[in-house]
Amino acid sequence: MIYFDNCSTTHIKPRCVIRAIYKGITQYNYNPGRAGYRNAISANLQVFRLRQTACDFFNTTSPDNVVITKSCTEALNIALRSNVIKGGHIIATIFEHNSVLRTLQYLSNNYGVTYTLVTPDKNGIIQASSIEQAIRPNTYMVVTNHISNVTGFKQNIVKIGKLCLDKNLIYVVDGAQSAGHENIDMKSMHINYLSIAGHKGMFGPQGIGLLICNNCSPTPLLYGGTGTFSESIVQPTDLPEGLESGTMSVSNIMGLNAGICYTAKHLDTIKYKVAKLTKYLITELNKINEVMLYSNQTSVGVISFNIKGRTSSEVATELDKYNIEIRSGLHCAPKVHEYYGTLNTGMCRIGLSYFNTMSQAKKFVKTLKKIIANFNTEKSK
Repeated sequence: MIYFDNCSTTHIKPRCVIRAIYKGITQYNYNPGRAGYRNAISANLQVFRLRQTACDFFNTTSPDNVVITKSCTEALNIALRSNVIKGGHIIATIFEHNSVLRTLQYLSNNYGVTYTLVTPDKNGIIQASSIEQAIRPNTYMVVTNHISNVTGFKQNIVKIGKLCLDKNLIYVVDGAQSAGHENIDMKSMHINYLSIAGHKGMFGPQGIGLLICNNCSPTPLLYGGTGTFSESIVQPTDLPEGLESGTMSVSNIMGLNAGICYTAKHLDTIKYKVAKLTKYLITELNKINEVMLYSNQTSVGVISFNIKGRTSSEVATELDKYNIEIRSGLHCAPKVHEYYGTLNTGMCRIGLSYFNTMSQAKKFVKTLKKIIANFNTEKSK
């Protein structure tokens, strides 16, 4: 089986991650931060280790600014909803995932927030100047993903972050596709909120994400037990516990910590291998007349294409017959497909991981050519 859907979730995990998850559920299966006995304190230490690891890796101001969530979607919801200004204005892009788009629409329906979706230049890049032109007197936030989960276009978050700093705007970065493949320094990039999907490029388990904060003060969306200020029926707002109501999964936390440590140790090697595979596939797909290629950045591990006259689901179904798994459809990002005219067909997406190989990439190209030949034969009958 060839698994090329790593943009959705990484299928193969490093052994250190698997060992950490097993250790967590067998040796640290206690409620962290809720009791003073030794085992509970030991479990809480594992939580702190993840905060410290993420703080160091993404360079935020304090481990206390690392909020543990159940997903990248929850992290984005906290960032957007906890900072809402009634009647305010938010700038985002057409590349955003529904976790951003649907939240913006919620804010519009319930708080009168307006939003502008900036379009890219001919190279798929959102220019900082385009964002600057969209700023209004009531603009208070800019939201961009770092790497598009559909096309793989990488945005210049350094320039956008500097613009937000100069204009005193909150900058939210969706790092779901870039964390683990790209260097992200929150301080130097002037990022206020960075959302992380633990189960993608960081090789962690599903069911855990991070909202990493820098020079900002989010407020809770979920109310309940935090292990702090238990005498009060008012939800505490202190970071990070005030945003983490409920019992956390220590095994997932330990798994993600191991994943970040693994990524930090091997980042250069990961980037080199993913870039090599991406460049090969883009080069080969460009040689096939029947292929419409929507991706051109050769370092990010995200490649989207279609076969002329076929829907993405048809192509994915044929590839699955050869035990090759890719993603088809709209990828929860409809505005991208509106822009490229693929709402009806969707796109085929290859999502690469460090654990994919060149032999898999070559087999994919060979198989795709065979499928196209079969399509052409059917068409000529």
